[in-house]
Amino acid sequence: MTPLHYIILAAAILTVYVVGITIRFGWLPSLSESFYKLDKWESYGWLFTVTLMGVSFLLLLATLSPLIFFAMAGIWWVACAAEFKDNITSTVHYLSAVIGFAFAMLYLWLIGFWISVAIAAILCVIIWFAFPKIRILLIELALFGTLIISLIINFK
Repeated sequence: MTPLHYIILAAAILTVYVVGITIRFGWLPSLSESFYKLDKWESYGWLFTVTLMGVSFLLLLATLSPLIFFAMAGIWWVACAAEFKDNITSTVHYLSAVIGFAFAMLYLWLIGFWISVAIAAILCVIIWFAFPKIRILLIELALFGTLIISLIINFK
């Protein structure tokens, strides 16, 4: 498989997951909230972990970059520390998310996609003020989308 195949597969998996949880539970405050919703519904919380691990692994395979390794390692820790409402794992969960997306945006900046990073930053500020109830979810999706779209353009 080529890098583009890995990226498209990652995008498809993330899209199916987000559409599925949105159809089942409505708009959630964050992707991580789906862990709790799925766990209460037939104990499917593991789908959150498997989805994030799969998406991040595919994106790592597509780039094989040290910066993307650190970015995806952050996302792996988010997936492993899915119980963000627990005092012990909440710090790991939130810090890993910030580290993961920070390294992903740094990678894009360094490979010349600084305009994508700037657009993502502006989009995140707009989302923060315009959608208070689902701001985290939309910011997560905006950052994943920025990474995936930029990688598709880069490997096309």
